[in-house]
Amino acid sequence: MVQLKGDKNHPVRNLRFYGLTFEGAKENFRNYPHYYEVTPGCIAISYEYASDCELVDSKLRACVGLGMTIGFGCFDTRILRNRFEGLEQGALAVSSTGDMKNGKLNQLTRETLISGNIFSECGLGGGITLAVGGTLHTTISHNYFTKSGRPYTIDCGAGGLEGSVTGDLVIKYNHFDDVQHDADDAGVIVVTGMTFNSKISHNLIHGVHRGFFSDNVAFWFDNMSSNWSVTDNIYYDLEQGAMKTQGTYLIDNKYADNFLIEPPVNAPEQIIVAADPKFACSNLRITLNGKPVKGVIPTGSLVKVLADVSNTGSSGVAPVTLFADRKPLENKPFPVIRNNSRTIEFDLRLSDPGKQEISIGETEPQTIVVDGEKPTLVYGKLHLSEERILAGETVRVSATAINMRPNDIQATVRLYVNGKETKSQPTELKDKQSKDVYFDITPKLGNYRVRIGNSDEVELKVLKYKELNLKKEKLYTYVSPKAKPANVELDQKENRYIVKASGWDFYHAEDAYATVYLKQLTGDFVATVKIAAFGNRTNQWFRSGLFVRDNITRSFDVDRGSKGSVLMFSTPGRAGIGYDEFGNGCMHKAASENLPENTPTPLWIRLERHGDRFTGYISLDDKNWIIKRQTNEIAGIGKAVDLGLAAGSPDQKQYKVVFEDWQVKVEDQ
Repeated sequence: MVQLKGDKNHPVRNLRFYGLTFEGAKENFRNYPHYYEVTPGCIAISYEYASDCELVDSKLRACVGLGMTIGFGCFDTRILRNRFEGLEQGALAVSSTGDMKNGKLNQLTRETLISGNIFSECGLGGGITLAVGGTLHTTISHNYFTKSGRPYTIDCGAGGLEGSVTGDLVIKYNHFDDVQHDADDAGVIVVTGMTFNSKISHNLIHGVHRGFFSDNVAFWFDNMSSNWSVTDNIYYDLEQGAMKTQGTYLIDNKYADNFLIEPPVNAPEQIIVAADPKFACSNLRITLNGKPVKGVIPTGSLVKVLADVSNTGSSGVAPVTLFADRKPLENKPFPVIRNNSRTIEFDLRLSDPGKQEISIGETEPQTIVVDGEKPTLVYGKLHLSEERILAGETVRVSATAINMRPNDIQATVRLYVNGKETKSQPTELKDKQSKDVYFDITPKLGNYRVRIGNSDEVELKVLKYKELNLKKEKLYTYVSPKAKPANVELDQKENRYIVKASGWDFYHAEDAYATVYLKQLTGDFVATVKIAAFGNRTNQWFRSGLFVRDNITRSFDVDRGSKGSVLMFSTPGRAGIGYDEFGNGCMHKAASENLPENTPTPLWIRLERHGDRFTGYISLDDKNWIIKRQTNEIAGIGKAVDLGLAAGSPDQKQYKVVFEDWQVKVEDQ
């Protein structure tokens, strides 16, 4: 409908559109070029070699193709307070040269400001709502995005291409609500490629729809991402994860102080107009081991200091201060949505005897009386390897010991169970040194309170169990349609099982597996099995191991598989875990690593259930368990699950694995 096109020597200048409506571009949209190669076509408005041009307080809507492009050689373009709606292939692309090796500096697009706009129902036909790449000094701020489609809501970078330029990109104070409809394996904001001085901060992202075969997240570092700074963003109501990486490393980027919070009681403002949260703190509480502090507490105690933080300004992140004796002790960035309140919590170690006045923000200070000598050692970061185990299993209790003295010390580290010392060990620490310490314990049936030294206490639950006699248990077999041809051979008397399977893969939604399994085990369990042999020409990604699923016979063929899938697997050269991270019937998540070179069979696999979380191990000798992998708590997993020995192929060739000595201990409820 509108094309502004100058050339590198004679740009269009000072052309400004105010209060207009553009709608109904319905030209055939076949063969739309990549947005780094924008040419006029089914694009409602296009700018090329244009300087100091504006689109303000206007509407661009109901177009089959892409709404608007800001292309080669554009300078100081301002897109302000517009409404982009119903643009099937995306709303706006800002792009210039992807080639900095051939003297094309005059093609660079620079100084673009996109602010105060509403983007609604854009990209539902398969396009990026807002794409930025190969540009300098682009600012995207204070916009509202809703009902975006696939693949991404904002894509920024240079597509991972070396030699291209994206720099001084700022994406801040944008609001994303009800986004990523019908998208898959994507992110609301996606960054790719190398950049400089590019910052993505103080954005609010919520209502992110789940992917079908793989996960949709709030933020995605994609191929070759480096030198991006991503801070102070707020997420909530995500059906899947908050952040993921692919083809890049977080060490090459800054990702810090981003917050996944609970949904607020009151909805946020549509457009975050001001970068100005206004916090007020109230309802100060101080607790020790979960109980309000009363009377005198011993030196070295670790207390929690809590307060309610309400926000009457704009939604965002702002620092909240912990005070001791009316002096600032710690600042913590804290997110609160406008017209809502959240509880902030500080950990405070009280090592000096005497009275101390403690407060958060402007709350009235509370006086704490601390008695005793200043401790030589204090302990923090107490952690249990598992918080619930079957009786007879071992749990590791660990903490960080900190030397409070300005000199080297020799000390005794003590483990307390239900308030009684049960183990101790000597340790040496240099002045002000920190050191991790641990104890391995195998407690009997019961509930325990556990701590190291003067650390916080944590609870440990030890459960009664029974061992299944697999020679007598009813076993079932299943072959998913994608794994055929396949077969399963059972020799229960010898506790030996041979599984042969074909297929595309045993991961994501491929679900090519054959299995022998137990039906509906209830409660926690510990299962181990020996892989006695792999067949000839076994592919390195042929997965075989212990498999859990709410219903093993419901594989992911034409619809989602059963929820709660977990596979602790090994191949001849690699081992790890794959699992249904979001409880939606698809094994999105995987973490594996190479086995030592030329590892022979047999090898052993172990899988444990602890509530709604699973832990797996590999052993090369049936004694030392290595390659530990853990899942998150899997949403929606059943109290009873199927547990089996399974295998699947990645290349439509049938391979074989031989399992022996399958053992299962299960909670005796």
